[in-house]
Amino acid sequence: MGENAAGSSAPGNVAEATGSRTGKFDLGKTVRKSSVCGNLRCRYHGDMSQSSSSVSTEPQRRRGVIGVVGQQNKLLIIRRSQWVRAPGAYCFPGGHIEPGESEEAALVREFREELHVDVRPVRRLWQNATTWRVDLTWWLAAADPDSIYVPHPPEVESFHWLTLDETAALPGLLDSNRVFLEAVRRGELSLDE
Repeated sequence: MGENAAGSSAPGNVAEATGSRTGKFDLGKTVRKSSVCGNLRCRYHGDMSQSSSSVSTEPQRRRGVIGVVGQQNKLLIIRRSQWVRAPGAYCFPGGHIEPGESEEAALVREFREELHVDVRPVRRLWQNATTWRVDLTWWLAAADPDSIYVPHPPEVESFHWLTLDETAALPGLLDSNRVFLEAVRRGELSLDE
């Protein structure tokens, strides 16, 4: 392993920059990178730029909301863009919940951002957590059947209407989505409005 900016070969430690444009480092202060993604400031794992004595080794848990929209016995599935976490993976639409935002408001906002479509939250279906330490809340949502879906390229490469079996067979389906589909198949959840 190579040395970091502080001259230490200890993994995960870097010197804190005194100014982002100067490139100078205060070698007296050491900070921890996120153990999950390696970034000092990460929207998913929190701000890791505090001094190492005050930083927890546990990444901050995040909250996310997922929308399950069905039409004619098919489910709305997106393929993630190449510029987001898990590039090219398939999943149900959704995303993070902003501080102070309700699950329902986050669901509506995420569908507008990702697919330029309005949805109506119907009911909460389920909860689980991802391997990325995100607590997910799954919502049944409804959209006007005549809605026109337009993927937002920085986030969504494409969208698809697939049956439960077609969705489960997708290569690259996110693990948390696969667990959700298994719960539906076991009869633990109903996708009926």
